[in-house]
Amino acid sequence: MASMQFAKERDVVAALQKLAENDRFTQALELGSAVAFQAKSVALGSSLADALVGNTKLTALNLSNCNLGDAAFQRLAEPLKGNATLYDLNLSENKASRPGLVAIGEALAENTGLIKLQMLGMRVNSDVCNAFSNAFTKNMTLCSLIWKCEVGGFTLKFTELTNRNTEIDRCVREDKEWVHLLPLELRDAPPELTIRDVPDPSDEDFGLEFGDEGQMVWCQVQGVWELGTVAGRHKRKLVVRVQEEEHEFELKELTPFEPSHARDLPNMVHMQNLHEAPLLYLLQRRLKDGRIYTWAAARSATSSLSRWCDARLSRWCAPLPSPAGGRATC
Repeated sequence: MASMQFAKERDVVAALQKLAENDRFTQALELGSAVAFQAKSVALGSSLADALVGNTKLTALNLSNCNLGDAAFQRLAEPLKGNATLYDLNLSENKASRPGLVAIGEALAENTGLIKLQMLGMRVNSDVCNAFSNAFTKNMTLCSLIWKCEVGGFTLKFTELTNRNTEIDRCVREDKEWVHLLPLELRDAPPELTIRDVPDPSDEDFGLEFGDEGQMVWCQVQGVWELGTVAGRHKRKLVVRVQEEEHEFELKELTPFEPSHARDLPNMVHMQNLHEAPLLYLLQRRLKDGRIYTWAAARSATSSLSRWCDARLSRWCAPLPSPAGGRATC
């Protein structure tokens, strides 16, 4: 996203509204030195904190030199606690002091998303260092901490801690063992870590939230599209139950079932989450009812076409499933 340094207040408010709506195309917000934000830092900072609650699409946020004080930092700390998708946060050159910085440090203990945090131009005293040091006993995901530490002995300690997290991140990405890198008190119950990559918003599957247990999804079993139910997770894969048998899939191999997939739509473009699997099943249902897509054909030609299509559809999709996950005979 382009810099909003000289954007008007209404444009900044509109950008925050997109955050609140979890707009999938708002992945980065450049508010560094934004004049409108500096003028109304308290009100806009509060609106930003509210917009971040529940947001899962923003991955980079630049709030450097936005005239943010302790109250704004404390408000921002709250949504950071449960956030797992904001990877890059720049808070440099603001007016926050010990209370605001300590609040950010305490939030990091519960945060599992941030990879890089910048806090240059603010005083980092012993209280702030202790808050961040305590956070690193639980935080295994922050890999880069850019600030100027004024307390002797802590600089090397934080370098070691971020290096540890960087090595854990590398092992997670390469699917290697990483539990031995954790503090001893976390090894018996290690945290659940996942690969953190910025998604492509043009990907038609980006923004579709699915994977919860009991949810219905389309999957391919031995090259045939089936309708299954999510039974749980195993490592980084979803376990999907299809006709009492369980199969493991990567998230990208699945697509969510939508109610419109079970409807006999006269026009396919009205189908939500348009995908190959529900399209094939819709064609199969139409063939079963003798409603083949052709406007000009003799009865015998239509019958032949139906038999030809039915024979080939059976190669690509299983017998018709019901919305409850069972099968219906063709």
